[in-house]
Amino acid sequence: MGNLADRLSQPTQPDAKRPRASAPKGFEPGVRYDATGPVEVTVQLDEIPEDEQHWRDEIQRVVPNLTIPSDKRVVLTQVRFWGDPGSPSVYCRFAIEDRDSGTSATLDVNDIVKVVKATRRKQTPRAAGTGRALVVAYADLQVGKVGSRGGSEKLVDRILAKLDALDEYTKQNPCDSAYLIDCGDCVESFENTPQQSFTNDLSFPEQLRLARRLFTEAATRLAARHSRVVCAGVPSNHGQWRRGKDRLGRPGDDYGLETLTAVADAFSLNPDVFGHVSFVVPDMWQETIALDVHGTILAVTHGHQVTRPERIPQWWAGQALGGQPAADADLLLTGHFHHLRVQPVGRSQHTGRSRWWIQAPTIDNGSDWYRLNRGEDSDPGLLVFTVDESGWDGLKVL
Repeated sequence: MGNLADRLSQPTQPDAKRPRASAPKGFEPGVRYDATGPVEVTVQLDEIPEDEQHWRDEIQRVVPNLTIPSDKRVVLTQVRFWGDPGSPSVYCRFAIEDRDSGTSATLDVNDIVKVVKATRRKQTPRAAGTGRALVVAYADLQVGKVGSRGGSEKLVDRILAKLDALDEYTKQNPCDSAYLIDCGDCVESFENTPQQSFTNDLSFPEQLRLARRLFTEAATRLAARHSRVVCAGVPSNHGQWRRGKDRLGRPGDDYGLETLTAVADAFSLNPDVFGHVSFVVPDMWQETIALDVHGTILAVTHGHQVTRPERIPQWWAGQALGGQPAADADLLLTGHFHHLRVQPVGRSQHTGRSRWWIQAPTIDNGSDWYRLNRGEDSDPGLLVFTVDESGWDGLKVL
């Protein structure tokens, strides 16, 4: 074998020629068992199946000797891409668990799959050359809330249906740019009323996770059809960092803004696909932002600054005295009050046109406390409108 000096003098194989691992670490294909039988399976697939039956079929195809009892459900828990970025292998991990386990892991699984597929496809943004921007008011999802329209499963179905309608709207109304505005209350939280501890169907971390994935789905769809996308959000009462009714920290210490920031961080990791998408949040000490949309100043605030919607015009007027972001706005967009309202409020000294307040409808599962106390209710919807150098137009509730 020679002495140590002889062996050390021999050339070594460079790292680049070492054989690559056949699977990402921790995602090696296989089945994990416990005393009750199989509890987890990891498989390599060509693509991600879209529902539980297809998951079962693919697992059976890849692992023909594995039997999954019919009284167990299969849940997609993790996905890892591996290999050639242009045509990667897909490693999927599935949990096998009791159907009555009480977990909520499947509530957002269709959304997870769609988001993963969308982010893996390299989209070519469409440059329409219209001189027009699309504004999408994404308001008051209150993820985790159970109401008269159901729970989280119904909410996901409703939002995906609204986003499908948004796809059709963007085809029929092409715009250069799109503004996806989170008007606040993306999560229900647990600190607003005592009943939330008994009616919510998601924990707070689950609420944040699902809210993040739903916003990602909306943003990726808009990114595929517009040469520029701006995602923006504002603090809100359900998103506040709170202890009971008491607010903690600064206005910007807000879970809704943190959700938006998490999406921004994810998009920044893929600049080739999402380099045309930007994110805007208020200053840490502000609750309002103002955006220049083709020369029209669009201000956004949640609306919880007042107790009744009728007080918004007075609040807006007061913004000028404090030199606040909404002071010179041509449009003010708010959420919080869960119904559509479009109202002229004064006149702009810069454009000579009316200023408009647009109150966005909600997408949530129903404001039953409001209906029971005020006798009023409204249909859920996704508000969209367009803006160009002449102002706003094309308002529609999807």
